[in-house]
Amino acid sequence: LLDCGAPIHEINALRKQLSRVKGGRLARLAAPAAIESFALSDVVGDDLAAVASGPTVPDPAGLGSAGAKRCLNICETYGIFNTLPPAVQRLLSQGAAEAEPNPTPNPNPNPNPNPNPNPNP
Repeated sequence: LLDCGAPIHEINALRKQLSRVKGGRLARLAAPAAIESFALSDVVGDDLAAVASGPTVPDPAGLGSAGAKRCLNICETYGIFNTLPPAVQRLLSQGAAEAEPNPTPNPNPNPNPNPNPNPNP
């Protein structure tokens, strides 16, 4: 990743997607325990989601299907997808193929826009 010229935020996006602890997953694994994070930062702006790839802070960009799609786009942009280990290729491809959560169902499933049930008004 470093050799392909990707900026650090794109490298970190891939790290978070592939890690079991980054992107807030460490905090999720520790639940229901209370956790405290102490961080020394060299990240401009001290964004806790970026410091050490945010092990105790959820990734605001998401880690599910949307995150996998973002990572696939990064890999395609830099032409590195085929250089990734097969297991990583599968993980990103399968993650990107997962369905997004269902949208809120229509509260009025009746396809007839006519509110009058009587066909002879």
